[in-house]
Amino acid sequence: GGATFHPDWAFHQFALASKLGPPLGESATITIDGAQYAFQPFALDTLYNKVPNWSDVRRLSQLANSADAPSVRLRDTLLTQTYARGAAIYHPDWAFHQLARTWNLGAALSDSYRVASGSAQYAIQVYATDTLYNVIPNWADVRRLSQLANAPRPAVLSAREAPAAAPAPKLPASAQLEPAPAAFHIVQYSSPQALAVAFGDRSGSKINLLVLHSAPGPVAQILADMTALDTQGMSHYVVAADGAIYQLVSDDCAAWHAGMADWNGRRQNINRISLGITAEQAGNYPAAQLAALAWLANTLRARYELPADAVLRWSDLAPDKPSDPDAFPWEAFRKRMK
Repeated sequence: GGATFHPDWAFHQFALASKLGPPLGESATITIDGAQYAFQPFALDTLYNKVPNWSDVRRLSQLANSADAPSVRLRDTLLTQTYARGAAIYHPDWAFHQLARTWNLGAALSDSYRVASGSAQYAIQVYATDTLYNVIPNWADVRRLSQLANAPRPAVLSAREAPAAAPAPKLPASAQLEPAPAAFHIVQYSSPQALAVAFGDRSGSKINLLVLHSAPGPVAQILADMTALDTQGMSHYVVAADGAIYQLVSDDCAAWHAGMADWNGRRQNINRISLGITAEQAGNYPAAQLAALAWLANTLRARYELPADAVLRWSDLAPDKPSDPDAFPWEAFRKRMK
């Protein structure tokens, strides 16, 4: 699973005793509502604890039906991380994802995709213990592939032949429609190493700009480089190709992502009056990433009462950096600024 086994770690002892299957990656930490958590996704469940209570290991599945706001935020943030380990994006309002959570199907092993069989189209998503599917556009009529296991002949996915799935929990009205992009989440990134110091004080300056950059992926390397002790620069936010959003520096601080440039009629330190956003560049910018960038920019604009033209590329301010962000679909992106 791309992870190192530590026989003395509580996570690994618990995973072995509970037969959770292989890990989907190394353990990591996140900050939610001011509290730091360690977590590690396994095939059948994700384990987590509050730092530094290492022995108080808990299972993400225990939060499946939580209703209180703090538990929902914790659950959805951990699910976002778990889905990302399977190269998928978690959508809390999608019927697939609600039912996979309720039925405890384990980690997603793929993103959702479509296939055709005869004249019908199906949406499908693979999980560790089962595969979910439905006939498009019957989004709420979610069925389990395991229900076809005892079919008398090779199963053909059709609404007429497929046995009914187990009764599904009642879904909200939004799940009856074609899945829409979920609300994005900002994950407070906590470096496993000592935190870098590539930021300073704003010296009383107001946030006037959002400045976009790009950096070659993978995103794990971008995060590691920006938080290394010897780093010379870091952005407030990093947006991964899969749409995950990481915050490295508080908005209250001046991150060293830009520098001196001409703006508003005079040369000044752009770091003190801006927030830096770096997009992972992994070839073209995928739709999920552009949607996340637009959501983040519009969220920050609303928070700091910024007009649409306050969102700039670093190349707009620094002519000697003509390709930052590199190969970015700028005109299409500007149309997303509300």
